[in-house]
Amino acid sequence: MAYFQTFLIQYEGVEESLEDEATTEAEQLLADMEIEDIPYEHFLTELGEVKGLETVAILNNQSAMHLITRTDMFRTENSAFTVSGRYSSDVFQGIMPDSGAAGVSTAGEPQFRALQRIDPTIQLDTTTAGLHRIKFGKGEAISRGTIQVPTPVGTITFHVIPTNTPFLFCIQDMDAMGVQLLNLENVLTQHNKVVPIIRKWGHPWMLLNQPEQSMAWSHLTESELRQLHRRFGHPSVRRLYKVLQRSGHDAELSAIEHLTKYCHQCQMNGKAPGRFKFTLKDDHEFNWSIIVDVVYIDDKPVLHVVDEATSFQAARFLPDMSAKAAWDTLRLCWIDTYQGPPDNIVTDAGKNKYLSSIN
Repeated sequence: MAYFQTFLIQYEGVEESLEDEATTEAEQLLADMEIEDIPYEHFLTELGEVKGLETVAILNNQSAMHLITRTDMFRTENSAFTVSGRYSSDVFQGIMPDSGAAGVSTAGEPQFRALQRIDPTIQLDTTTAGLHRIKFGKGEAISRGTIQVPTPVGTITFHVIPTNTPFLFCIQDMDAMGVQLLNLENVLTQHNKVVPIIRKWGHPWMLLNQPEQSMAWSHLTESELRQLHRRFGHPSVRRLYKVLQRSGHDAELSAIEHLTKYCHQCQMNGKAPGRFKFTLKDDHEFNWSIIVDVVYIDDKPVLHVVDEATSFQAARFLPDMSAKAAWDTLRLCWIDTYQGPPDNIVTDAGKNKYLSSIN
């Protein structure tokens, strides 16, 4: 029977099932399909903790401001500007060492007029008018001439322009004259020459014919010293002096001592002035006076002897609590051992009345 079934299978073949047909069609369909991965980009960012209530409140405030003012903060153009009254013809502010000046040193016409009132010898040379065009932001200014300004670092040529700008000492002229700005020390250096500068409105300024004001600005005033004294928590004179020295200030020790002396908080909360303390002892020699007392060790009486001049000590156990035992023990541990009997014997008898008999 088995041979017959084998013959039929070889002759007729194996009958395919419906499931195999379905599987074959599915495999063919998948084989014909082309899977194309859609390209994408994935970014990970981290901002920290977001406070929802504060964010919503800020958005509400911005919406209300936009509704009332109709201004768009994102379209506001940022521009640099100067206050017209600051660089007017009323007060000459000085010369600003500016590394961002464009090629040449410039001066605004109002500041030039202010400098002329101080030094009438400075005159405008109009033969060089139009020699340079200076750009400030979106605008452009044409030079109206040049002036020669004597300064502590030498004579500087400035191009006068019709703008409300200060005297700008350009980096090119600084290089040519060998001038260096040390902003941490607030000085201009030229070889061996040192010129102090001041700070106004966040910029360095070199003053003309005002050495007293420049030198005074380089030192701390009394009000500034008092403010530093308070800000540092009312430190001692020596400590504040060291801090100022490390920061590069030539502070006077006497000035700090003066303001600390009259500081109310230092007077009320400062410690008492230190004094040298010492004890003057009498000119006594060893064994001139001794102090005798009885102490107990493990409930056993001990005769304790201390020399008053040298604090030398000796001790010995007492055989019993009697005057004879105390005297014999004193002779044994002190009188017969060292320089004989002392001149004075100090006792604190207390309850031990037998010690008083030693004297």
